[in-house]
Amino acid sequence: MSKNEFICDCSVIHKEVVEDTLSKMPEEELFLKLSEFFKILGDTTRVKILFALDQNEMCVCDIANVLSMSKSSISHQLSTLRRCGFVKYRKVRQRSILHVR
Repeated sequence: MSKNEFICDCSVIHKEVVEDTLSKMPEEELFLKLSEFFKILGDTTRVKILFALDQNEMCVCDIANVLSMSKSSISHQLSTLRRCGFVKYRKVRQRSILHVR
């Protein structure tokens, strides 16, 4: 790709195209939410956790075992996923069972 490939030679603004595009642009809040969504998915561990929880509800110990990681590492990632609304948990006896929202 050459440096000049994205340079526009014209000096005319295509008003209809600009207005049409602007009319279809979502609110800024949606872009912020999408950005946060992709940030969360930008971590391999969190994606693996989401995949595992999509297969079965699991407790932290089970997830740690599946991913060969410490419970502490999994808990740290789960707190991020919970805070962003990707996973929920429910209490079953002494355990917290997690699942994808």
